[in-house]
Amino acid sequence: MPGGNGDSRTEILEGVPPYTDNGVVLCTPEEQTIYGIARHVGRFRAVVDIPGEPLSLRLSESVPRLAITLRGRCVYDGRGVIQTLVPNGPSWVCEVGLEESSWRVPAEMAPDVYEPEKLGEAFADFLRDWSLDHQLLPGYKSVISDMHTFLVGLRLWLDQLQVQLSLTNGKTLSESRAVQLLEAVARKAIPCIDELFRRFEECCTHIPTERVQAHRCYMRRQLHPLTLCAPFAHRTFFKPLGYAGDYEMVNMIVRNGWEGESLYARVVNKWFLEQPPAEAHRNRISYLTGRLLEEALRVAARGRGLRVLNLACGPAHEVQRFIAECPLSSDAEITLLDMDGETLRHVEERTALLTAQHHRKPKIRFVRESVFQLLKSAESKRCPVEARFDLAYCAGLFDYLPDAVCKRLVSYMFHRLDPGGLLIATNVHPCNPLRNGMEHLLDWHLIYRDAPQMRELAALVADQGDVRVLSDPTGVNVFLEVRKPAP
Repeated sequence: MPGGNGDSRTEILEGVPPYTDNGVVLCTPEEQTIYGIARHVGRFRAVVDIPGEPLSLRLSESVPRLAITLRGRCVYDGRGVIQTLVPNGPSWVCEVGLEESSWRVPAEMAPDVYEPEKLGEAFADFLRDWSLDHQLLPGYKSVISDMHTFLVGLRLWLDQLQVQLSLTNGKTLSESRAVQLLEAVARKAIPCIDELFRRFEECCTHIPTERVQAHRCYMRRQLHPLTLCAPFAHRTFFKPLGYAGDYEMVNMIVRNGWEGESLYARVVNKWFLEQPPAEAHRNRISYLTGRLLEEALRVAARGRGLRVLNLACGPAHEVQRFIAECPLSSDAEITLLDMDGETLRHVEERTALLTAQHHRKPKIRFVRESVFQLLKSAESKRCPVEARFDLAYCAGLFDYLPDAVCKRLVSYMFHRLDPGGLLIATNVHPCNPLRNGMEHLLDWHLIYRDAPQMRELAALVADQGDVRVLSDPTGVNVFLEVRKPAP
C-alpha cells in the first residue's frame, strides 16, 4: 500500500486516546469524534462497527480525519467518504471509502532495497494488490475504455474548434455566440454520452459487492482527468463543505448554465446538469414553491400569515421564489435551519435582496444547527425551535440519513405543526438511472426509498394524520406529505 514513512504511534487527532488494535477514529465535520472497530480494511474501503447510533454521520459526508489502527500501528490517516450506514443490533456498520494517498507505512516496515529477500516480499505484495485492482469485469473495462476514447476525442475536437474560432474572429468569442455553438454541439454529444452511461449502468448490476470499490477507483483513474474539469463534477467529488448536495451544488443545478473554462468543460458540465437527478431537483423546487403558495392561501383565509419551518434549508430556492412571486410572503414567518454558516449567510443575502426588490416584509429567522443537534435539544426539552408551524419540511437531507433518524425527524416536524398543518419530506427514488454513475464517478451516495418506504417513515404519526406519497414528473423524486387533522 502506498504511503510515506513516519512514526506510526504518533497521535494523529488531538485529544484522541492511544490507538487500540483494529481501532478506527473518525473526526466529523462537526468536530465530533467517533470511535469504532475495523471489521474489514481493504485498499479502497474500510468497514467499521460503531457502537450505538452515530447520529452525527450521514451518507456521502466527507470525514476530514480518519485514522485506522491495525495490530497497534496506524496504517491510515486521511480523508474518508461515508458510503453506507446501516444498523446492526446495538451497533451500526459504516462503510468508508479510502484514499490511496493516505496510507501510512511505518519506517521500520519499509523494505530495504539492499536486502533482496525483503524486496522480493515487497514486490509480491505489490503484485497481489495489482492483481486485485485488475479483477475487473471485462464489460466494465470495455465501456470505461469507450467513454475514455469518446471524451478524449471530444476534448481534442472542441479544443481545435476553440482555437480556430479565435483565429478566425481575431478576438474573444462573444458569450452569446459561444452558447449557440455549445447548444449545437451538446445536441449531438449529450445523447452519445447518455448511451455510454446507459451501458455503464447495465454493466454495474453484475459487479460482485466485494469488488465494487476497485471498479470505482478504476473509473476515477480513467475518467477524472476528463470529467472533473466540469465545475459541478469537481465540487461534487471534492465536497469542499464536507458533504454532497451543498448550497453551491444546488445553485449550479438551478442555474443549469454553460459553466467551465473551455468549450469541452462546458459541454461536460451541461451533461451532468441535464441528467434526470438534476432535472428532478429542479422539479422539486417547483413543487415546494407550489406548496408554499397553497399553504399561504390556506392560512390567509383564516386571517393570518404563513408560518414555515425548513430543516437543512440549503439555498432555499423555493423560499426565494415564494418571496419573489407571492405578495402573501410579506406576512410569512419563516425559520430556516442549517448546520453550515456559509450556507446561511448565502441564503440570508439572497432573501434580503429579494425582499428589497419585491418590497416584501417576511420575518425570516436563521438558525445554525444540525438536525442531530435539533433532535438532541428536543429530547432534552431545550429545543431552539419552539414555535408552531403551518408547513414544516425537509427536502434533500433524508437521502443521506438512515430510517431511524428520518422517523424521528418526521415525528419532530409533525408535532411542531398546528392543526391543519402540512409536513413534507423528500427522497430520491431507487429508479434513479444515474445511480452507479453518481457513486462510481462522483463518490455521491444516497439512501434510496420508494413510496412504501416513505410511508413507513411516517409510521409513528400515520394514525394521527393523512399520509400520501407523490412523485415528480421524472419519477426520480418522491414526496412524503402528512396533513395534521384540523379540529
